[in-house]
Amino acid sequence: GKSLLLDSLLREAPASFESYYLGGTDALAMELGTLREHFAYVPQEGFIMSSTLRDNVIFEYGASHDHDNYVATSLRLAAFALDRTMMHAGLDTEIGERGVNLSGGQRQRVSLARAHLNDRSLILLDDCLSAVDVATERLLLDGLIEGAWAYKTRLLVTHRLSVLPRVARILVMDAGAIIMEGSYDELMANSSAFRELTSS
Repeated sequence: GKSLLLDSLLREAPASFESYYLGGTDALAMELGTLREHFAYVPQEGFIMSSTLRDNVIFEYGASHDHDNYVATSLRLAAFALDRTMMHAGLDTEIGERGVNLSGGQRQRVSLARAHLNDRSLILLDDCLSAVDVATERLLLDGLIEGAWAYKTRLLVTHRLSVLPRVARILVMDAGAIIMEGSYDELMANSSAFRELTSS
């Protein structure tokens, strides 16, 4: 139900809400396009076009080179290295259909760079750290998720227990329902079920 919760906020999935407000405005009364302008969404398996790295970050075929500095900054914050071996042509490097010449972690980082470039106030992150190693996870948390996005609202779906001590609030879901919530320290102190979950 975790991914479904994010889809529901985007009104991609049918859901009933007691109330749903964005910045004091009733989100249920908003036009769909207006609502979605508030969000950047990073899925676990991001969509990759058969085009250049630049086009994939800007998410537009034949994207202008005018914003290359911003694209490079977004890639750097997403811990995506423009090294000579894999990305021999830099932002002009051709990415194959569905990102065939990228690793799973690189595809996730392209999606993170795309979200950073879009600069929205609400960031939905659907298990976007699942394919990265521990060192890259730390770079993403320090530089982007808790760095460049420090003053944005971030909802992170994750199975990575190492992330939990770093977030402000944890919602634990089971069978489509929220069964626990609180800070990491509160849940560790007050919930034997949470302690068991984190130690299993």
